[in-house]
Amino acid sequence: VHGPVCLWWARCVVPRGGREGERRGAAAMGRNPKKGSPWMEDPPKYAGPFRTNVKDLIKRYGTLRSPLTSSKSGSNQLYSRMWTVPLSFTESSSKQKPSLLLYIFEQRMVLDGDVVICDNCRVAGWNSHPVCNQTYHFILPISKPEINWRAGEVAVQTSILDNQTHLLHGALHINGFGHLLRVNGYEGGSLNLSGRHLMELWTNICTMLKARVVTVEDVSQKSGLPYRLLHAASQKTTWYGKWGYSFCRGPFGINEAAWKAAASALNKFPLQTFKSELSKRSIQFLPCLAQYEEGKGPKPRTLGELVLRVLQRVNMKLMSSKGKTGLTHRVNQSVKSKVKQNL
Repeated sequence: VHGPVCLWWARCVVPRGGREGERRGAAAMGRNPKKGSPWMEDPPKYAGPFRTNVKDLIKRYGTLRSPLTSSKSGSNQLYSRMWTVPLSFTESSSKQKPSLLLYIFEQRMVLDGDVVICDNCRVAGWNSHPVCNQTYHFILPISKPEINWRAGEVAVQTSILDNQTHLLHGALHINGFGHLLRVNGYEGGSLNLSGRHLMELWTNICTMLKARVVTVEDVSQKSGLPYRLLHAASQKTTWYGKWGYSFCRGPFGINEAAWKAAASALNKFPLQTFKSELSKRSIQFLPCLAQYEEGKGPKPRTLGELVLRVLQRVNMKLMSSKGKTGLTHRVNQSVKSKVKQNL
């Protein structure tokens, strides 16, 4: 599946068109809310385009966190604004549901002679799209962001948009096209929200606001290994495929057919042949494989079945190390202050 340097792009389409379009869009996005995922208590239902939906969401549910007036003195010009929208955990059994804040950052780019180019749009092949000077960033930070609004537009955008510790960071241009930029689950520093929880939140945001097409660059990791390779070998699709993302653009001229053929070949590769190849090359890996072949259920016969079993055990170990018995259970065990501090 083309090595550890592969930059694998995927995209997701959210169709429009009444209730039927809403149903198809939800299905395409893989919308099946995971228990414990944070979401709005009473989310609005929109039928219009993204540009009007996001403005209405901010007006009705948002709390302004940036200065009311823009600073335009000298080089410290400020055009962007930021709001917060409260989210809650739907599966909490307590009367007072724990909550966290979703930050919505409105990025404005002033066109004063310089051409504004979105690198993600360029890589996705959207060069023909009209230039958008307004983008909305949806961010779930790992902690409350400290922003110096007097520092000017460049400094403010850098402190918010270039932060790699955000649990979730997605951007949607005003035309409805956008990009999922960052998902940091347990292995990325999250204490209570898994990657699936974060993907469910992003899916709900895109579906509610009627986003049109969303791309993601698959650089996911699992225990330090490229997850795009492991997941492709075990299930013949990327992890993001669970939420309706499909192949968009591959590296070095690799098309969708070639990628699917490679993933299928890895998945169906006979395990005995794989072990024989390891023995020929004197790779001391067979004792390690043996412990994963044992256990409940039939023994794996293909490389895909073996990798799937390895990933299942890795996930179980990760959940065990986190003491994960359910997000709402942890919140009810008097860790509300920790949730507020780290989410």
